[in-house]
Amino acid sequence: MSKRAKRALKSLVLVGLLFVINSILKVVQPSFPFRLADSLYLTVIATAFVFYISNGLVRGPIRSWITAAAFFMLLFILLRNMKYRVFLHSDVVLRHIWYLYYIPLLCIPMCFFYASLHIARERVRYTFILMLPCIVTVVLFLLFATNEMHFLAFRFKPGFENWNDDYNRGFLFYFGYIWIYLMLMAGLLVLIKKSAGSVKGGEFDIVLLPLLPLILGSIGLIVIAMDKIPRFRGVALIDFPDVSCFMLAAYWISCIRIGLFPTNAGYRDLFKAFGAAAQIVDHDGNVIYSSENAEELFRNKARQFRFHETAIRSGYVRWMDDITELNRVNRELTELENAISEETELIGRENELRQKRLELQERSRLYDMINQAAGPQLRKIGELIREAKQDPPCCEKNLPVICVLGAYIKRLSNLMILAEENTELSVHELALSVSESLNYLKFTGIPAVLSGSSDQKLDAKELIEIYSLFEQLLEESLLEVQGVFAVLSPEQGGFLHLTFEGVALKLPEKKQDASLKLEDDCTYVRIWFGRSGNGGAV
Repeated sequence: MSKRAKRALKSLVLVGLLFVINSILKVVQPSFPFRLADSLYLTVIATAFVFYISNGLVRGPIRSWITAAAFFMLLFILLRNMKYRVFLHSDVVLRHIWYLYYIPLLCIPMCFFYASLHIARERVRYTFILMLPCIVTVVLFLLFATNEMHFLAFRFKPGFENWNDDYNRGFLFYFGYIWIYLMLMAGLLVLIKKSAGSVKGGEFDIVLLPLLPLILGSIGLIVIAMDKIPRFRGVALIDFPDVSCFMLAAYWISCIRIGLFPTNAGYRDLFKAFGAAAQIVDHDGNVIYSSENAEELFRNKARQFRFHETAIRSGYVRWMDDITELNRVNRELTELENAISEETELIGRENELRQKRLELQERSRLYDMINQAAGPQLRKIGELIREAKQDPPCCEKNLPVICVLGAYIKRLSNLMILAEENTELSVHELALSVSESLNYLKFTGIPAVLSGSSDQKLDAKELIEIYSLFEQLLEESLLEVQGVFAVLSPEQGGFLHLTFEGVALKLPEKKQDASLKLEDDCTYVRIWFGRSGNGGAV
């Protein structure tokens, strides 16, 4: 027999023992102080059953329906006590209390049926079809309550003579009981169908256990209906309300114990099997529930934990996370991060060194280019300095020339550096270079001036070539020239016009973007921007 079946049978045996105690109290109750013992006993049992249902089932519509059924059972017991212990001398009141028995008798199976539907379905929509059991139940208990208007349930002798023992049952009585059993069986079938997929083959018989209290209770009701009630010293050992209540209570409890209804039971075992190290304690710190590995882990000092505590009703839940492995991984990550940081720093320094090396190489390349381009001027400056050392009077004559050559080297270097970063340069840079060279020329006593301006952009290499041509012409005329005048013009695509007074000059060969004219002991040179010279007038 399965564990669930044993658990259900134990509960049924307990209900049976409670029923036997009720029968014993019926025998001893005529003598004081037990006169009301059976009534008080049934009231306590019914109240305890209400608390068991309301606290034992999970929240939701299932618990609401079953709790309502439990309250109807308590109402049944209260009506029974009123009939047998309160209104003993009023036949009219006693009969109507008897009729009212059928309110809980009819509502209890209906509540059980609707609770079963909520177990079988996640959502229950109360359509007209699903509301029919409720409608039929209401109509039936109204008909039972108004029996003396139509006598469809019970028929009595004229004047209600001996009505409590001598009466006939009508069609409504049998239909009512058929309806009660139909609701109980429909609810059970819904539960069995829902549980069929989760019940093992050898355990399927446990879902039939709820039929046992129904069968035994039905036998008891038949015995009462046939007036074959067992008696002891003239006292009936069973009566209609007692048998009905214990039958329905045993029926529900068996359904709950075999797991057809979701309950709050089994949480201790569930918590014990819980994989995390956790405990539930009361406000005084006493352990109520504890997982299987909680105590062992709480005592293990070799491992590292993070503790948590959260307040719950009537106590606290405590749990802890084993962070030993997490800390180990964090340490490894920290070490790896440090190693990566050091490696990154080394790579950064290598990149810095590589960048500096590249900068040095680029600077050396530029220096080599500048040295190569300004080589003649550098050599000329060297010769002039040596001459001034050998013949000091020449120093005053050579110094302005050195300044003109130095200005060219400075400006040529600046233009070459700019050309490395830009493919095009403004003609303004050319103007600054030519102007500075002419300013230093003035130190030799030769008049020189630059006029005009232009906002054009020229290819960087072309601009350097124009400035180099200007320097070449200037150096050739330096010993004889009497004045140098330069004009920048944006007209006809832009040009630089140079006038050298008192000297005859020649253009270098293959210089197609410049033209030269000799007139009145002057040399006129025009250098075109961005195109080859057209040989036009200077």
